[in-house]
Amino acid sequence: MNDMYLVEKRHSTRDFKHYPLTDEDKRYLDGLWESPPDLIKTSGVEFKFIEDGFNLAPKLEGLAGYFGIMIHAPHYYAVYADAHDLSYKLAGYIGEWFILKAIKRDIGFCWIEVKEPESVKVNLGHHSPKEIVALIAIGYPKREFKQSTIYASSRPGNLSTLTELGYPNIDLQADPGPARAHKSIMEMTHFESFDDVPSLNKIEQYGLNRPIFYMRYAPSYKNLQPWHFLIRSGNIYMIMHQPDFVPESIKCLDAGIGMLYFEVGLNSSGFSGHWQFDNLSLPEALPPNYKIVGKYHY
Repeated sequence: MNDMYLVEKRHSTRDFKHYPLTDEDKRYLDGLWESPPDLIKTSGVEFKFIEDGFNLAPKLEGLAGYFGIMIHAPHYYAVYADAHDLSYKLAGYIGEWFILKAIKRDIGFCWIEVKEPESVKVNLGHHSPKEIVALIAIGYPKREFKQSTIYASSRPGNLSTLTELGYPNIDLQADPGPARAHKSIMEMTHFESFDDVPSLNKIEQYGLNRPIFYMRYAPSYKNLQPWHFLIRSGNIYMIMHQPDFVPESIKCLDAGIGMLYFEVGLNSSGFSGHWQFDNLSLPEALPPNYKIVGKYHY
């Protein structure tokens, strides 16, 4: 099962079956941590497994949640990071890597925002000096996701997302998914200047249409789809729109998650390279609330 298929299959589970993972699946998840991405060694990030999730969840009401609602699950991972942007960003990257690998076992996951970190740590009985930046709910989904692939219509009764991309003759048979207003890949892509809005043909010529298309489905806070990509001098700058109402740690988590998604898309399209996570700059200023979060060297 290749990584792009896992990206297509990935969705957030918010309703879990009321029984734990099998011992076999727990061993599989434990095994993933035996060969994690190399950058975990210097990330300052820790993932702590929480066994008895259903008894814990009521204690976390109002302290953590998905859109303010605590997700009840048989297990959780508590995600700890050092209190700085780079560590938060790496927590998102590594956490989403873990989620995509676990999807191979049809295990459901959901990122959960932690609003009161110290209170959550008390309820978990953890005494880590690190900051708890998120929880990841984990278990078996109650029902199968009905949308056959991400190619389903973005709005009921509307044209397919590929039609929006400029392929008017595609006839896809897929169940309509939830209503979303996905950005076009042209809105997200810029060549040389952040003011540039290229044609689909130009994006295709650079081979970036596939990885950027999939970024429209990368999970983000309140589904803001904050991603922008500036292609310049053999590098791809990942730029995010970061409104003031989004907590700083969440901005960085989203950045790391998006970087993992984009890297998977690039690799599947034949690109090879690596991310630069910090010490990022451009000679010109970006619009307010926009920030460079990564630079992909290829």
